[in-house]
Amino acid sequence: MKNKFNLTSLFRFFLLLFGSLVMGLGVSLSISTGYGSDSLSWVWQGISLHTNLSLNQANMIITLLMLIPPLIYDRAQLGIGSILQPYIVGATAEYILNQGLSNPGNFLFLIIGILLLGIGAGIYTSANLGKVPYDACVFWISKATKSSIGLIRSLGDLCLFIIAWLLNQHLIIGPLISVFLIGYILNTTYNLINTSLQKSKYTIFK
Repeated sequence: MKNKFNLTSLFRFFLLLFGSLVMGLGVSLSISTGYGSDSLSWVWQGISLHTNLSLNQANMIITLLMLIPPLIYDRAQLGIGSILQPYIVGATAEYILNQGLSNPGNFLFLIIGILLLGIGAGIYTSANLGKVPYDACVFWISKATKSSIGLIRSLGDLCLFIIAWLLNQHLIIGPLISVFLIGYILNTTYNLINTSLQKSKYTIFK
């Protein structure tokens, strides 16, 4: 039983790490096209534009602010992943972009980046090691309202899109596309992984 527990814990951590790395890659690919990325990362860019903060520093500040609602209403959504995931995603995206990644006008890379963001989010949330405050809010609202995770995420992305639009004062297509895609992809990936886990020897993981 102890070995099985250790294997389960290791697999959880793998999902958290892998999903976060996939998201970081998705952010960097999207941003490298010049079309922007998801709504949240566009907010990072907007804050960075008006301050001396780096992309990753803006990410961490937003994360701390969004931590307040789940701390008050649903602490079960928080865990070690709530701390590790934003750091891994932000650091991965910043590192890749600093290597000179540039694909201006490449619409295919934009779509791939957004798809990776949704897939990565579905993978890391399925680890159940804690979600970043934004996703914790999404899952909490979804549970409280008995609404689809994908729908709540899309509505949240739309709100962030409007905020980012005001900060950046121009419109880019990446975040707009992400409003319609990421929520659905996250929800689908999350459900697929959890369904697979229920049918596997990792049933205890659920």
